[in-house]
Amino acid sequence: MTNKRPIDIKRENAKQSRLFDFESTSDYLGSGIRVRPAELARLFGVTKQAVSCWVKEGKIELGLDGRVDPRKAIYRMLTKGDPARLRAAFLKPIVAEIDAARQQIIDLETRLEESIEEARFNEESSLAFLGIVQAMENQLPGAWLDIVGASDGAGVYAILHWLEVAQRQGIEAAGDILGHIHFDDDGSL
Repeated sequence: MTNKRPIDIKRENAKQSRLFDFESTSDYLGSGIRVRPAELARLFGVTKQAVSCWVKEGKIELGLDGRVDPRKAIYRMLTKGDPARLRAAFLKPIVAEIDAARQQIIDLETRLEESIEEARFNEESSLAFLGIVQAMENQLPGAWLDIVGASDGAGVYAILHWLEVAQRQGIEAAGDILGHIHFDDDGSL
């Protein structure tokens, strides 16, 4: 046994005879016709109460005649409301496009934040390297003769070790280049 209700012929005829019952939503949108809030609810696939709430919240406006321009209502709901909550079939592509655009914005914002963080890191690294180069420029003229005169290339090892310490621990920890010239026979500290 099925739970089908009998068709109320009077009600169905009344529905068909009303001025604003159209076969497709394009008739509503293209004709400039103003509709009652109940008809707008059917058009959007929402309840009459939802449309009443939208009116109270100022998301859509009723005219003096108590009717709504569906084109303006759609525009206002897409800009002021949550398009994802609208169930009208003809709005699905627009809602999908808006959702895709929102996701793209989120993705772009994430990439922007990552790029800013990477730029900060690169800037800090560049400034640190510049500080090392400037410290070396300041130290080399006074230490050059001792570096060149060191036996078995110890001067080269001293510069390389100083650079490694300056890079890992900072210029202050690296100290004086000449302080790194004391190596064992195998070139290690």
